Amino acid sequence: MKKTNKSELFEDIMSEIALEWFEKIDQPKKLSLDSFRNSWELDYISLAALEYLIGWYNELTLEKQRSVPKPNILFSMSKVLPQSADDLKKIQGIPFKFIKEEGDKITGRMLMATYNADPNDFKIIKPKSYRSFDEIKMNALIKMIFSEISCALSIAPEILCNDILIKEMIKEALNDNNVLSSTKVFKGWREKHIKKCFSEYCNSYS
Repeated sequence: MKKTNKSELFEDIMSEIALEWFEKIDQPKKLSLDSFRNSWELDYISLAALEYLIGWYNELTLEKQRSVPKPNILFSMSKVLPQSADDLKKIQGIPFKFIKEEGDKITGRMLMATYNADPNDFKIIKPKSYRSFDEIKMNALIKMIFSEISCALSIAPEILCNDILIKEMIKEALNDNNVLSSTKVFKGWREKHIKKCFSEYCNSYS
């Protein structure tokens, strides 16, 4: 890559990183059933409780989310189904201030959600399967190509790619049974500067 193109690449990277940072810094976390790998363990009553807690958590501001039970604790609450603030004390990881101020209210509303639960409204959730051999192989190939690009362009690997991006790339590659299809998820500076380079390295490995 020519020096002028490298300068343009770095400028595009920095501007996009800054934009993403400003967009995400004050955004509260959003949960769904997919956020909980072991949701398949729950019966429909506990799923109703978890869905209530997900909706409740998603309506909180970022500041408020920092002072309430973490997502993994919400899962424990839905599994145990505490009926009062005192029951919440038996679950590790719940801030005492939250139990004191919100304990009876959150458990009461959670139980109300379970009373209204209808088993016909809930689909059976299957356990998430472990990674297949093809997925492992595609993951290794994509990371190998990114390592080559990282060295060639002197870009830190953590800037060039991340786990979320690689996961999306693997999905596309497996759908088409072609690693080149993984670049469909590229946007912004990756699509503009990295896509062609990725394809070239990909061809060298095929």
